[in-house]
Amino acid sequence: MTGSDRFSARAAAVLAAAVVTVSFSAIFVRLATAPALIIAAGRLIIATLIILPPAIVFKKRELRRLGRVEILLAFIGGLFLAGHFYYWIASLQLTTVAHSVLFVSTHPIFVLIASRLFFGEKISPAAFFGSLVALAGIVMISGGGFRLAYGGLPGDFMALTGAVMMAGYLLVGRALRPMISTLSYTVIVYGTAALMLTAGALLGGIPFYPYPCTDYLLFAALAVIPTIFGHSIFNWALNRYSATLVSLLFLGEPIGAAVLAWLIFREQPEPFFFPGAALVLAGLAVLIMGRARCTGPGGKPTVPPR
Repeated sequence: MTGSDRFSARAAAVLAAAVVTVSFSAIFVRLATAPALIIAAGRLIIATLIILPPAIVFKKRELRRLGRVEILLAFIGGLFLAGHFYYWIASLQLTTVAHSVLFVSTHPIFVLIASRLFFGEKISPAAFFGSLVALAGIVMISGGGFRLAYGGLPGDFMALTGAVMMAGYLLVGRALRPMISTLSYTVIVYGTAALMLTAGALLGGIPFYPYPCTDYLLFAALAVIPTIFGHSIFNWALNRYSATLVSLLFLGEPIGAAVLAWLIFREQPEPFFFPGAALVLAGLAVLIMGRARCTGPGGKPTVPPR
């Protein structure tokens, strides 16, 4: 694809908007009163119901032509997404927010290693340096410590598992996106994740009602803003940029969420937040200025985005 390995001003603006939209996720979750599993399931159920009609209208032929491999990969991607939401939300109940953010934000490490091993994707020295700087910023935002309290170890492990699930979700998307359009991919992935989370809630005996009306409005807000206008854009980007780069862009979410919490809830960020945020932004700037490449084996660019 012509120029696909470079950031155009338009692509940078779209991806920056996606980072902002996913940052609202923590705010909406904070405002909701329903159990975490119900929030996650409601979010993805509504997102699936919103994108299902246009997928049927505009992608009916493509969906019918999908082979078993494409359907299986999309299904696996949905399982990873459901697992990411479950383990990350559960970790917040068992460990500190700082530790949860720190461990769940390690997914770029897993993506970087797996992308090199399985896809032969190359990353420039500038992009590698930017990755290290951004991850260092996340460590600083989390409070700067790897202090592992015995009581918090289960939560730390769950957050780390959530990071692995996120990495799997992005890697499956990277493998499948050249074969399938964004709309077809997202409707299968979101639908699968919604079914898995719903099944988990039913098996756990967690009811879907009654909750305050505001909760259901927040489910809808979660479905539209951070999911359809957030995750879906990142799914689009997986056919244009490397999984490593897309994974690193998610590191902007903790910064955006902290700023929004400051503005909405008047929560003063910790002292480490500002230098940590500066490091994350500097690392992402290095990635963008270095025009991180998205290449397959042999350095060949991938097919144009759909």
